Amino acid sequence: MKRSLFIEYILVVFILLWSGGVFTYGTFSAWPYVLPFVTGIIFFKRKGHLNRGVIMFISLCTIIAFLQAVKFGGPITSIAEPTLKMLTCAFIAYIVFPNFKKVFINVVSFFAITSLFFWVIDLTPFGHSALLSIASSLPQLGTDNYTQIANDVYQSREVFSLYLYNVFSITSSSEFYTLLRNSGPFWEPGRFTIPLTIAIMMILFDENYRKQYRKWLYILLAANITTFSTTGFCVMFIVLYGIIVNSNKSFASKFFVGIIAVVCLVYVMGLSFMGDKIITASSDTEVANSRFGAMFYHWTQIVGSPIIGYGAFLQNQYSFLEQSPCGWTEMMRSWGIPFSILSWYFLYKGCKIYSPNNKRSQLFSWLAVMGLAFPQSIMMAPLFLTFYFFAFCKSENNDKE
Repeated sequence: MKRSLFIEYILVVFILLWSGGVFTYGTFSAWPYVLPFVTGIIFFKRKGHLNRGVIMFISLCTIIAFLQAVKFGGPITSIAEPTLKMLTCAFIAYIVFPNFKKVFINVVSFFAITSLFFWVIDLTPFGHSALLSIASSLPQLGTDNYTQIANDVYQSREVFSLYLYNVFSITSSSEFYTLLRNSGPFWEPGRFTIPLTIAIMMILFDENYRKQYRKWLYILLAANITTFSTTGFCVMFIVLYGIIVNSNKSFASKFFVGIIAVVCLVYVMGLSFMGDKIITASSDTEVANSRFGAMFYHWTQIVGSPIIGYGAFLQNQYSFLEQSPCGWTEMMRSWGIPFSILSWYFLYKGCKIYSPNNKRSQLFSWLAVMGLAFPQSIMMAPLFLTFYFFAFCKSENNDKE
């Protein structure tokens, strides 16, 4: 008799929504102190085994947090919290790993189809007003926290959550006819494209999944298109190129398909909403809230503590911090360069889950996931922490390395 995957679904929903969900923003902040016990009980009940690599990786995190506390002066919670986060996500990784692809695709597909339903309604003036009215009458939970912070930094519109879809207030009639982007249950479309693209990649890189989830693939692609995310579109070309390279077609066929892909890429990049964003992002290197500008901005701080980063003490060292979205250098700034590079190596090793026994697909998967993380501060969120620990997982939790 098959075991229920209810626990796996709950855990996957958690790592997704606590890595960018808007109605969960700032809620259940005590999870690092609660979930280690809950997930630990499940893990050991299933006779799980943490191998030496996992223990060493978590211990390294603890040592870095300790050195940060010593260098910058901080409470014991500054050491305990990141350690417990890592431990929780290690347990989660081992628990969900055997069924992760199936559960992840099903959860993200559910987010995709519900968001598409609301997005189509939201396209009409009457539908938008109705959704806004319904959403504003619901308890907003963490959405209020996010709206307040976002308004303080860069956003002038108020957001209301339908839990599975976000509705933005519109201040003028002309604004209604601008590009309406689908962010699903996440705080922005760029965050939504991360799970959507990963789910698409899981299906495309596995022949069995391509047959089993063909209908869901179309829904995921449609939802990803409605995010109108520059990052999502660019990363999809990485995924498609990876499929071309790994296909059994002749070199001539691969070359021909590759030419078509390049032409399509050039066309998509030429669309106004894509081209303008790329030009702006690449030219605004002196603006901290631009993608490339954030890298330079972060680097000025990274050089002050390149080995161990700043962790929870960044705000204490810099009285004023700009909004600066770049996942790669954000992680270096928080945890230092060596720990970041090691984590990215484990991320690569964990990408075996997308296409088992295929090193080239594993490499393209890693490039895609790294590309998705570039414009988002997500690399130490539960979703990515779980990805790092996939490097140590095998089909059975009690397998020893």
